[in-house]
Amino acid sequence: MNRASFEDWTAMFEVLCAAANPINIDELFVIAGLDNDKQRRKFSILLGNEFGHFLQNHSNKLSFQHKAFQEFLTNKLRKHILFYIDITKGHTLLSRYYLRVHTSQNLFEEKVLVDIAYQVALTYNKQIAKTFLQLYNRTNLQNDKILYYLAREVNCYDTANPAIHLINQSGVSNLSMSHAAFTASANDNHKTLISFLGNNFNFKSKNSDILEDTMKGADLVYMCKFAFFCGYNVFHIAAQRGYVEIVESLLENYSDILYEQNKIQLNAFQLAAENGHTNIVKLFLGVNSSLADQHSLYYASQQGHTEIVSLLLKYVNDTCLLCNGSIYWLLPLSLRKQKYITFPIEALDKNSVHFQTLDFLRIDQILSKAILSDDWRLITCESALNAAVRNGHLRIVKSLLEEEVNALHCSMFNGSTPLMTAAKYDQAEIFRYLHNSGGNLDDRCNSDLSYEDKIEITELDLLKEKACPENGSISHLLAIHNSYNIIKYLLNKGFDNWETHDSNGLTPSHYRFCCNSNNFINFVVFANTKTGHLNLNVKSPN
Repeated sequence: MNRASFEDWTAMFEVLCAAANPINIDELFVIAGLDNDKQRRKFSILLGNEFGHFLQNHSNKLSFQHKAFQEFLTNKLRKHILFYIDITKGHTLLSRYYLRVHTSQNLFEEKVLVDIAYQVALTYNKQIAKTFLQLYNRTNLQNDKILYYLAREVNCYDTANPAIHLINQSGVSNLSMSHAAFTASANDNHKTLISFLGNNFNFKSKNSDILEDTMKGADLVYMCKFAFFCGYNVFHIAAQRGYVEIVESLLENYSDILYEQNKIQLNAFQLAAENGHTNIVKLFLGVNSSLADQHSLYYASQQGHTEIVSLLLKYVNDTCLLCNGSIYWLLPLSLRKQKYITFPIEALDKNSVHFQTLDFLRIDQILSKAILSDDWRLITCESALNAAVRNGHLRIVKSLLEEEVNALHCSMFNGSTPLMTAAKYDQAEIFRYLHNSGGNLDDRCNSDLSYEDKIEITELDLLKEKACPENGSISHLLAIHNSYNIIKYLLNKGFDNWETHDSNGLTPSHYRFCCNSNNFINFVVFANTKTGHLNLNVKSPN
């Protein structure tokens, strides 16, 4: 294609380069000022030949086959070379067209207004920007909806600024600004968030959701962490989702809110550690290494974040948790919000159509003492080591046990140790490593803890699922959980304590038949006497 032929269609290429999305061909001709039958016929021929090498037509919408073509044509280093396109002229053509077609009376979609703001901003033309602000000053759209769409869908300084200026003409509440900042942070729209920062948006408010107050029970913490983001600020959500650029900007401008806790008593550092965002953890440790704590170590170990565990072990040890059946981490007279709360009810007149009424003052007093905390590890008294064992993270297990202070002999609420946890979850390689590191095969499940009336019933059910027989041994756990590779390992090591009894006088052989544990039956109970394995008496008191 020669230069003269290309220059005939310069305006059209300017519009194509500036368009954010494929553009209708009929609309394209109007915007470029080439709307006559002769030009249309000529373009149709070119589209089937020369232009067809880099333009594509789908459903009568035209676009470049690859963004590299657009980048080549608009590269300013080629400004004085053949086939250069000034993209600013394209934005100007699009802006003037949209400002003419989309009046304030017929504009009903936030997306359309934001798209126009994008085109207007990139004209760098003050008069066009002024026209934009005047034209949509009285649009049918609600300011907060425009703002939320901008925060959710757009990551562009240039687009955000004119849209914010438009919204500011009629005003928007601080609450809406704060919610928009949170939304931009949650969607990794860093550039839009910076525009909000430059326009003095409130970044320090916390996200709230009334749904949080409608839920109770074991799922509340999970829902608050991953669905409702209860009491999260912009730092919390950015750290949890790993948005490094946003975190860096917030550290520069709002470092004080790094230490704030959300409604489940977690700070941004703990959320970053739990979700495996190593670069953010390093940033935070560079600001204040005292942020490293056992909670972060626990969740990083549970989730298998090896590098983060290594970082945290420079500052904190994995130690045994206090395990006495009390909810010691709550303030005196406070209660766990996860627990269903019984309110005082005063009966009305028996003849009334209203059966009951609530003492709302008393309810408010009770709720004010309800604390929502991500405290399951404290209830179960689980160490970081035990969490790593349970989830099969051998490298982390090794890292934790390399420390002089470790949790090898720490027990959980039911008295089980990391070695017993490995038996329960059939983590054979980890079991061998723990055993070789000094794990005691003679430990017993033993606990007199009671959380009755202290935690919610669904949580009590979860604890029962994790329980092991009272005074049960490794043998009991292997019989219950049918841990094939661990049974073989112990047999090869000459382990022969298979006839032990729990507090109810039950042997492992009783449990293996109740649980249909074929591996235990085949390898232990009915083993050939030549192998030297015991043939247990399968009778039990029950």
